[in-house]
Amino acid sequence: MMLVGHPDSPPVVGLLARGLASREHSVSVVVPAPGRLSEMAMRDGIAHYFVNVRSSLTTNSFAVKRLIDVSAMAELRRLFRSEKPDIIGLHLLRGRVLGRLASVAWGPRVVSTVHGLDLDHEGYACMDRLTRWIDSMTVAVSADTQAYMLAKGYDSRKVSTIHNGFDIREADAVQCQRGSIRAGLAISPDQPVIGMVAYMYPHVKGHETFLRAAKLVHQENPYVRFAILGGPLYNVDQWYEKSLHDLSENLGLKDSVMFIGNQPSALPFMDAMDIIVLPSNVREGFGMVLVEAMSRRKPVIGSRIGGIPEVVDDGVTGVLVPPGQERDLASAMLGLIGNPQLMTAMGVQGRLRAETHFSLDRMVDRYEEQYMAVVSGEEVVC
Repeated sequence: MMLVGHPDSPPVVGLLARGLASREHSVSVVVPAPGRLSEMAMRDGIAHYFVNVRSSLTTNSFAVKRLIDVSAMAELRRLFRSEKPDIIGLHLLRGRVLGRLASVAWGPRVVSTVHGLDLDHEGYACMDRLTRWIDSMTVAVSADTQAYMLAKGYDSRKVSTIHNGFDIREADAVQCQRGSIRAGLAISPDQPVIGMVAYMYPHVKGHETFLRAAKLVHQENPYVRFAILGGPLYNVDQWYEKSLHDLSENLGLKDSVMFIGNQPSALPFMDAMDIIVLPSNVREGFGMVLVEAMSRRKPVIGSRIGGIPEVVDDGVTGVLVPPGQERDLASAMLGLIGNPQLMTAMGVQGRLRAETHFSLDRMVDRYEEQYMAVVSGEEVVC
């Protein structure tokens, strides 16, 4: 089987490839450019190929993008003919479209996965609508994403939900560095730290809401510190990072908010935090960072939007708040800081939920079941 994914997205595709390969399936991955996915494949001994199925990584020119798309489709077709996969798993919007077209009239079965709101753009939605018939099955990463897809015209008989999974055993091998990281950030051992872990996509993940809520918390408890882990994924978004630094300073939080930037692994920095927040403004397909936080026994706060409520058990593993409402977010932060026993209990329950609901084995089981049913021509139970 062959999987097509994003070079630097959360490594769900890499984890899926690893899990399938461990079950003696022949697996390879296709990546638009070198990045986290190709690095994972290399470490795991999984064959990987570079095909630019995401032309926006290269240029902003419409005409040049179309030339790159045509070239990528031809290259995918050659690759499919050469490797002869039984299943092609597509995990990018443009990759879905190009991969579907490249497979037509040749033979491999296609199972696409929709990870988020990539059908809101009318141009993208049109490309997807014209090619989705090629899928044998289409996977949604949450029930909310599945509902979104059905509203966009997908056939309910060909859509199933498979939650993303996380390799908790690998994460457990990451040594806790809470003390050393806190010391490096000049944070006292007993100082509460509330963290946000997310790439800086402009006005998507709720960074502004987080900072405005931090201001309200700071007014009540100046001892609390705030950390933002993650930076722009693309150079074109560097202006947004500067705007967040400016907002923090304008709110009088210059000495209370730490911008940590992109890091090879978020887990050691999560260990140095006490609460992890994902205050997304728009529908999240899933919210993997919350699973990662729960695996480290951290209470979490997330927006009640998209797939996040499927990850967070409200009141048990964390707290859900309305998106874009800094007062509700600040209230949730203060409520947890003021109740250490509840924070500990939520951390314990979060770890249990991560193990039982979002394990790598659980995700691989479901994908393997779907793939094998498609290959054998059996009816897939959604």
